[in-house]
Amino acid sequence: MGVRKIVVVGACLILAGCSPDVLQPSRADGVLSTRVCPADAPETCLFFNSPVRLEPREVPVPFRFGRFFPMAEALTFVDSGGKRWVAPRGTLTDGASIPRVFVPIVGQPRSPEFVNAAAIHDAYCGIGNENLPQWRKDEWRSVHRMFYDALRASGTDEIRAKVMFAAVYLAGPRWGEPRGGVQTLPPPRQRQVMRRLQESIEDENPPFAELLIALEELDAEASVEIARSREGRGLESVLSPGNGGDAGGENGQTPGNGDQDGQNPGNDMPVGNAPVDDLPGGQGNGGQAQDSVGAL
Repeated sequence: MGVRKIVVVGACLILAGCSPDVLQPSRADGVLSTRVCPADAPETCLFFNSPVRLEPREVPVPFRFGRFFPMAEALTFVDSGGKRWVAPRGTLTDGASIPRVFVPIVGQPRSPEFVNAAAIHDAYCGIGNENLPQWRKDEWRSVHRMFYDALRASGTDEIRAKVMFAAVYLAGPRWGEPRGGVQTLPPPRQRQVMRRLQESIEDENPPFAELLIALEELDAEASVEIARSREGRGLESVLSPGNGGDAGGENGQTPGNGDQDGQNPGNDMPVGNAPVDDLPGGQGNGGQAQDSVGAL
């Protein structure tokens, strides 16, 4: 699938009456590496001290419904470019890094091929880990880019990993720059864009470099639409009828920079030598998103 096709599929959802002629790729990829896992180099795309192990004690996190557990041992990942990423002992994780707004689309994956990637990702931008020395020290795009490599290195299917990466890129935490892009759209609108993008990824499996360009263009077009709405033109002219019921109980609030709101670890989270459902309190709500809890 060509990059222009995937960009048009998503961006035309945002701008009313947009034309493919005005959508130009901003760059091939000037920030993120297009090398992906699994890579040919034997010293890359590796986890050390895997799988992630958690202490058998839950740590409450204010304003978050998820069940968070500290890591019992450090976990290291080497990405496709040879960079080492470390989640130290004590890193809090709930086993899922999918933004809450996209849980109805992507789900709350917590099987073994996801939890290692989520734990490493949490160490660099997850809620509750603000005191870690590496927290938000790397640029947000690089942290989310690493998440894709970690998913692939853990055995996640390529298309599934691309969908999960796209969800985190569009609505996950960002820092070091003004907030903008798709995550500033109303939640029903975000999900509409994500569903179309997911369909494109699943149908065509675009090369990773083209997916990166598509995500940048979606953010750019969303920012244009938000700017127009602030000038008094509003979003109503481009919102499709019937989307109001898609809010999922989020009270029309755009999600904040946290990427783990309302998510709980399921049975696949390895806590000590016992599964989560053997711990006091059982499985909580079984991994269902709690839309009654407001996003930060």
